[in-house]
Amino acid sequence: MSWYQRLLHGAWTGIRAHGWRHRDRLTGLGNRRQFELALRRQFDHCCELHKPLSLVHIELDPLNPRDTASGPPAGDRRLRQIAALLGEQVRRPGDLAARLGGDGFALVLPDTPREGAIHLVETLIGQVRRLAVAGSTDVPIPFSISVGLHTGIPDARSTAQQFSGRAKAALHKAKIAGRDGYFADPVSAD
Repeated sequence: MSWYQRLLHGAWTGIRAHGWRHRDRLTGLGNRRQFELALRRQFDHCCELHKPLSLVHIELDPLNPRDTASGPPAGDRRLRQIAALLGEQVRRPGDLAARLGGDGFALVLPDTPREGAIHLVETLIGQVRRLAVAGSTDVPIPFSISVGLHTGIPDARSTAQQFSGRAKAALHKAKIAGRDGYFADPVSAD
């Protein structure tokens, strides 16, 4: 292989690797790194334009231990099903669906008011409730998600990490309230 061919091969490999560096391998959604980059970018953009930003943190609710005997393949199917639904929710160029790791996901929704984000979350929860995975007895097992939503108009006094912390706190409240639902923080100027 000539030096030129090696150079082209290396460049092509680098391009492919760069694209996959920001994607979750199992679901094809953005990964945590892409989420963090997109959140900072959209936070700054919404701050500059004084527009709302909605951030949604999602976690799959645990299945009953006896229903999880089918092992990792069922869990992977479950993650892919959720990822497909989340991918359908991101329609605009600035929107992002990401897998944060494990059973955690997030949606970054710039220029999305609270009411629009709540409608999206309610639709998503309804769609998830209609999904099912095969259990240990081959009986479909329905599953659910818990969702935390924070909407605000970012400003220079706050950070993207604080904004994300509020969405995580809302997710925690949804889990405490019994899971299979959501909690939406009141609108605030972040």
